Parts: sequence; C-alpha cells; structure tokens
Amino acid sequence: MKIIMLTGGIGSGKSTVSSILKELGAVVIDSDSIGLDVVNKGTSGWQEVVNAFGEEILSSEGTIDRGKLARIVFRNPSALRKLDGIIHPRVDAEVEKQLQKYQTTNVKAVFIEMAIMVDTCWMPRVNQYWVVQAPKETILERLKERGVSRSDALARMANQPPVEEKIKQNLVIIDNNGNMTDLKAKIEKLWKEISGF
Repeated sequence: MKIIMLTGGIGSGKSTVSSILKELGAVVIDSDSIGLDVVNKGTSGWQEVVNAFGEEILSSEGTIDRGKLARIVFRNPSALRKLDGIIHPRVDAEVEKQLQKYQTTNVKAVFIEMAIMVDTCWMPRVNQYWVVQAPKETILERLKERGVSRSDALARMANQPPVEEKIKQNLVIIDNNGNMTDLKAKIEKLWKEISGF
C-alpha cells in the first residue's frame, strides 16, 4: 500500500484537492478532521487544551471556539507549540490506527491530508508528497471569503513554512492558480498515474 501525504498552506486549496480525490474513489484520511475530534467537548484533549489556555477559549456551549484559540496561538509561537504538543500526538495515533486498518485491505494507496507537516511515527513510510500551492493574493482572497481578516491570515501563513523545504524527494507540486476545471484536470491526471499501483 502506498502512502501519499497531501499538504499545503492555509487557503491553498488542499481540501478542494482532497474532495476531488474522494470523488475519484481515493481513500483520504483527513487529519484536520481528526484534530477537531480529539478536542471534542469532554475528551482528554479538550480538557488539556482548556487547562493550557483557560476557559475564555470556550464557546457558550462549552466547546472550543477555534477562532478565539487561533487568535492566541497564531500570534504566539510558544502557545502554538503548546497546542501542537497536545493535538499532534493524538492525531498521529489515530492516523496510525487507520493506516493499520487499510493495510489489511486491498487499498493500493491512501492519502493523508495534513495542513502542517509534522514528524510522526508513520512519516518514514510516506511514498510521495503532494503539495498544493497558490499565489499569496489568491490565498488572502479565499481566506477573506471565509471571514478571516488579512492580518489574521498573514499571521497564520507566517506560521506555515514552505513544505517543500522539508522534502527533498518524491515531491509533486500542484499549482492551484487557475480555476476549478484546471485543478480537477491536474488531479485526474495525477490520479490516473498512481491508481495503476
């Protein structure tokens, strides 16, 4: 089974590429979604985040308000490291669990969608890295449409160094600088190349 990491900075279009892959029949493990699950209200992850950052990050329902938390961590590197130290090990364990499950099936390739590349126990087994990129102004415009201010967007982008700096081989760059039709054509071509594994 081939393991392919799908990554890219905020607003690059990584989630859109993931959706296209799913439509094509690919198996995608969404680490961002797992990251939300591990801090659901009442979980040990939730409790640890609240202990670390205080109850002011909670919504009126007692769930973690991602906007409030983001405003703290994306402007404070040590706070971000603290949050990563809580979330990443839990995400890592769940991704490994899912990889083990797919290992026992006839799945030929599994994509792991991950916003920020971190060292994990399964990282040495990654066969290929797909990195989605887009021009800075395009990213800022996409984030504005999501309700993220320019200053918050720039702060988040500053905390996401270019992934390709960490990867020296098996790197596939996906330029998401066109329209949806262009992007879909690129992904369909790449999918055809790897689905013959």
